[in-house]
Amino acid sequence: MKAIVVVAFMLALVGCSDPKPLTKEEQWQGYCKSFGYAARAIMHDRQNGIEYAKAVEHANQIEDETIKTMILEQIELAYQQEKVAGKSKQQALLTPFMQAAEQKCLNTPYTDIPDYKPL
Repeated sequence: MKAIVVVAFMLALVGCSDPKPLTKEEQWQGYCKSFGYAARAIMHDRQNGIEYAKAVEHANQIEDETIKTMILEQIELAYQQEKVAGKSKQQALLTPFMQAAEQKCLNTPYTDIPDYKPL
C-alpha cells in the first residue's frame, strides 16, 4: 500500500514539473508545422478569390525578412495554381499544398535561424 502511495506521489511531482525546454530543432519543427498551416490559408485565400495584389500587400507587412520571403514564395506558388470550382476540388488542393510547404520548411537549415514563435 505504501508503495502505491509513493508511486502516486512521484507521478504527481513529475506532472507538476516544468516541461523541458525545446531544442532548436524541435522549435523549428513546430514553426514549420505552423508555416504549413499558413501556406494552407494562402491557398484557401487563392481559391476563394482573394486578389494576388492583396495577398502580396498583406505579406509585405511582415517585418522579419526570412518569414516574409518564405510567405511570398508560398503566395507565388499558390497563385500559379488554377482556381478550381467546387468545395471538394478546392479542399483537395489544400492538404498537399500545406504538406509541401511544411516539408520545404523542414528541409531548410535552422541552425542560424532565430528562435521563432509558431505563426
